Amino acid sequence: MELVDAFTRAMELRLENHRNEELEVLLEAAREHEDDQLWVEIAHWYAERGWRRPDVLAVEDFVEADKWTELALTKAGFAGVYARRGEFDKAEAMVAAALVLDKELPEAHVARGEILIRQDRWVEASESLAQALVFDRKCARAYVLLSEAAAATGALHSMDKILDLGAKECADDDGLLMALSARYEAQGDSARAVRALNQAAEFNPENARVWCRLARFAAIEQNGDRMREAMEKALTLDREGTLAWIAKEGLTVPELNAFGK
Repeated sequence: MELVDAFTRAMELRLENHRNEELEVLLEAAREHEDDQLWVEIAHWYAERGWRRPDVLAVEDFVEADKWTELALTKAGFAGVYARRGEFDKAEAMVAAALVLDKELPEAHVARGEILIRQDRWVEASESLAQALVFDRKCARAYVLLSEAAAATGALHSMDKILDLGAKECADDDGLLMALSARYEAQGDSARAVRALNQAAEFNPENARVWCRLARFAAIEQNGDRMREAMEKALTLDREGTLAWIAKEGLTVPELNAFGK
């Protein structure tokens, strides 16, 4: 396959949301050609998927992306994972490296914001996340983390405004839909909360946290079949993270403990 044909076909598949087929086309081309741009496209494919997956799978994707070429997006992805693990020195190093490659990369500023949030440095975190939105107003993760910072400082009205704006700009993002679901639940609207989670699962079926939350609602509603289906999906995607979640949530929803083994 000629490179120009491979790039054209890959773009067509991306626009049709056939992402796995897109990767197959790119990898097939890489078996026949040595080309820097082709390697960048493959690395971007893995890095972008890593940002949509649970941390345990995200790391696999970021490692694979690094095999093809060095990307700021990959380093920012690693930074987010390290931040969530509490490995802040590693996270900061990765953010710095990402910004050397691309100082305007929104995801790098998001990763720095996540580091700061997990250190309870709310004002600095908000500044970094706001900078991410300067570079890309559709950066959904920035809205989610900004809403967390607002909630943590008691600015609930600001939290609602941030989520509303995020919903307007990023209506198809699973992370934002999860944040909206949590807000609806806090408002006592469980039906709307579940609808938001179902939408999130449709947009990104590899989000284990979505399936966990759907399982929790199903358990509360005593829908055993739905709970089992959601729990099995979550455990398949991220067994360690899901078991930790069950250990916590099972204290208030004991039906979930049947899966915590």
